[in-house]
Amino acid sequence: MEQEESPPEEDTERTQINVLAVQAITSLVLSAMTVPVAGNPAVSCLEQQPRSKPLKALDTRFGRKLSMIRGIVEQEIQAMVSKRENIATHHLYQAWDPVPSLSPATTGT
Repeated sequence: MEQEESPPEEDTERTQINVLAVQAITSLVLSAMTVPVAGNPAVSCLEQQPRSKPLKALDTRFGRKLSMIRGIVEQEIQAMVSKRENIATHHLYQAWDPVPSLSPATTGT
């Protein structure tokens, strides 16, 4: 089967049609991700979901205490991890053993 070569005009038209299709799909996706502004739906903003939302409960007295305790616990975990040797991990918490007394790295100390 021999393929007939299409004239350059057809290739250009086909490319332009593909570009228009991609632009239309992109426009539809972006418009689906927008939230209309009250009073003027023509002006809308992109809906953004922050990955780490600040917890309002941490602004309370108990939240501040909890944050202090969390900081102390994280420091202790970091200290325990830094004492261990031959750890091949990219995440420090993966190396932490929840029961360090049963860990082979701490036996005999």
